[in-house]
Amino acid sequence: MKKQLLVGIALGVGAVSIAQTTVPFVAPKLPAAIANKAVLYKDNQQLGTVNDSFEGVVGKLKNAPAPTQKAYTTTTIGTSEYQLQSNASICNRVVLNSDGTISATWTMAQAASPWADRGTGYNYYNGSAWGAAPTVRIESTRCGWANIAVGANGAEYVISHEALTTPGTANLLFSSRAAKGTGAWTTGGTGIADTWPRMVVGGANGTTLHVIAQSSGATTPVTPYRGQDGALCYSRSLDGGATWDKVRTIIPALDSSNYLGFGGDSYAIDVKGDTVVIVVGGFKVDVAMVKSIDNGNTWTKTIIKQFPIPLFDEPTMLSDIDSDGFADTLDTNDATVGVLLDNQGKAHVFYGAMRMLNDDLSDNAVSYFPGTDGLMYWNENMGATLSKMIAAALDLNNDQTLNVADWGTYQTSLTSHPNAGIDAQGRIYLAYSSILKELPKMVLLLMEKATDIRLY
Repeated sequence: MKKQLLVGIALGVGAVSIAQTTVPFVAPKLPAAIANKAVLYKDNQQLGTVNDSFEGVVGKLKNAPAPTQKAYTTTTIGTSEYQLQSNASICNRVVLNSDGTISATWTMAQAASPWADRGTGYNYYNGSAWGAAPTVRIESTRCGWANIAVGANGAEYVISHEALTTPGTANLLFSSRAAKGTGAWTTGGTGIADTWPRMVVGGANGTTLHVIAQSSGATTPVTPYRGQDGALCYSRSLDGGATWDKVRTIIPALDSSNYLGFGGDSYAIDVKGDTVVIVVGGFKVDVAMVKSIDNGNTWTKTIIKQFPIPLFDEPTMLSDIDSDGFADTLDTNDATVGVLLDNQGKAHVFYGAMRMLNDDLSDNAVSYFPGTDGLMYWNENMGATLSKMIAAALDLNNDQTLNVADWGTYQTSLTSHPNAGIDAQGRIYLAYSSILKELPKMVLLLMEKATDIRLY
């Protein structure tokens, strides 16, 4: 089974509709033998990459159709032999500009394994047509995990991480050009020795770049940074990448006194003006949000889904929350977090549900349950209210059971990889993946001002 992870570019296939209801959303059940099947997961373990090609597809929703319509058009904008577009959450890969143009990126390679030409694939929609599918990366150096942003001045910015050759030598690459859709790219190193980045552009000037990335990279053993095995580092440029006034800083609420570290791609970021919001997650940590309303100078923290054992350390701690000496199965999250700031600057957070167990201190791993399902949602209006499940795998024959025999184990919920956007009317569009007839599919969730939920 092929796993397509180009979620940031594929905006939707498939469709049913549900009316607004006050009845809690309930996911279809799996047979107990499948639902309770556990799989080992080791820290900093990357997803396996298969040598199958895929096509990047853009799906365009036409003017918010009625729930029963399937009004999509799709266009192939590029291809790649490199399938691993993310280990968990989705990069910022698509920008719909105010003039109707679209800038899109993905991790591209035209050669098969070991993907020597890996780098940023880029395409542009000029308002009437997409450009030709690219065959050459925009950088000269092998890299991946491209994020794109467009400044208020129309400049395009791309950040990616250079391929790691030896521990501690990773470098975030920064590419830019003065006008979106045209001109030569200028690429250079940032001096930021991190991996798996996320980047957004905001600030009062519209050219402040906010970058988060993981410090350790895919090294074994990991290289600690400021007391954490996988610190979440925050960097900032106030002038569109010309200089960086904050480099590899640690936001206090996410430091070593709160967390032992974070996995690659287990975080998301959004910005609106001077308001910046970051969400983190993972099997062994909280779903936590830090928010700044002063362009990244100071931060406040909200715990959205608390992991029951603070500073959980797998080699020394069982997942025992009742102190009876026996490991417990704990509800947690799958690290595929997503966050969106609405038009009023309030945060909306999404993540996949997960369960974990640590009953063996000698295997350097925890167990997770790939049969766990459910896409969870929270927003700032909910306060201390628990997150709500808003989507799960579709029960196509209405027998309250998910009739699948088995599937690949990708360290995520059966419904995960959320990626949200918003229109001028305040309607939130959420793309996510979900298993369907043993194949992962993309669906699109329209949230009418975060109250009316429709599934297309």
